[in-house]
Amino acid sequence: MEIVSLLLVAGMAQLFSLTACSPTIQPNLKDIINEIPKLNESIHKEYFVEDVQDLADNCMDDFFCKVLHILKNHQHFSKADQQQEHKIVKNLLQFTKNMKCEEKPKKESGVKTAITVLLENLKKCSQHRNTFQTTTTVAN
Repeated sequence: MEIVSLLLVAGMAQLFSLTACSPTIQPNLKDIINEIPKLNESIHKEYFVEDVQDLADNCMDDFFCKVLHILKNHQHFSKADQQQEHKIVKNLLQFTKNMKCEEKPKKESGVKTAITVLLENLKKCSQHRNTFQTTTTVAN
């Protein structure tokens, strides 16, 4: 009987330790991840925006701040009647509210890419952030 009790206690301790290690899902990022595939089906591929692939490689705060700046200032995403687009910007605003985002990012690369590429990078980084919980910025 003592062995059974000991095994139950050990099993419960292991279960609680696994639960403690699981990542905390950010609800705003989850909404972004879910909305991007729907948006990519409906958005025109002829929209071009600044290429932020260099920031997407690390998925740090700088990336989310830059994407928010790009989308907030893009004509397609600033229209209030575009429900899906507005939802992505709203979730990004909520997610970045505790980040130190610059009002106007330092420089533009001058290189343009399709907006669908930017959205796929946003989805990838949102998934990465939900999995690994990285919160730092890249030092220049």
